[in-house]
Amino acid sequence: MQKIDPKLIAVITLIIGLVVGVYFDNAILNKPRIESLTQTISDQDSSINNLETQLETLQNDYDSLQNDYDQLYTESQQQIDEVEDTVAQLENQIDSLLGSVDTLESLVSERTLEIVELEESLDRLQRKYDEVNNPLFTAFTINDLFINLTVTTDSYRDNSPVTGSVTITDSNGGIFIGSFKLTLIKVYPNIGTPSEFYDIQGSKTFTWSNPFVLGSGTYRLSLSEVKDSIGNTLLTSLQLKPYGIYIFLG
Repeated sequence: MQKIDPKLIAVITLIIGLVVGVYFDNAILNKPRIESLTQTISDQDSSINNLETQLETLQNDYDSLQNDYDQLYTESQQQIDEVEDTVAQLENQIDSLLGSVDTLESLVSERTLEIVELEESLDRLQRKYDEVNNPLFTAFTINDLFINLTVTTDSYRDNSPVTGSVTITDSNGGIFIGSFKLTLIKVYPNIGTPSEFYDIQGSKTFTWSNPFVLGSGTYRLSLSEVKDSIGNTLLTSLQLKPYGIYIFLG
């Protein structure tokens, strides 16, 4: 039998010891670390699962909000479109009404011109009527003054004096003291001449010499101004012009 070398046995024994040492070191000393790492990995997996659940919940919430937003946006857009359509319809109605107003204003303007023409025609007819049916006096009241203008005749063959009388009393019948002036206007072309002032105390007979300065035709005699005793104008030609007597020359 071959004898085993003691050195070889020592080497083998040393190797077996090292292997066993390493095993015990890994199996016994590192076991808690492995278990700790395993628990950490498990905890991380749980956290990851929890985060994934939260992420899924957030995604669902986001999708729901997105759907709500899309619905609200669609509804808002529809409402905006409806409002724009309504505004467009109102603008069309306003344009139509403005067109109607313009038409009415045009019609009113035309009717106004027609009314003015009719009034002028009526005034001419009234003058013609007054010429044909001409009274020798006119009586009227302005600003509490009662005035009567009378002429002796309304027909003259030549430029002879116009004669007549003026009576002025106040609203209580009292005598008026002041002065008046006459005007004689030729109807066509509506041009005339004024007289001098005549003093009056209640009543005044006047004689106006050479009043017909525009030749033969139809004239209209009226008062053109009335003053009080201190010279203040009480009535103007504008107020007195409507009240006159037609006089014919020729």
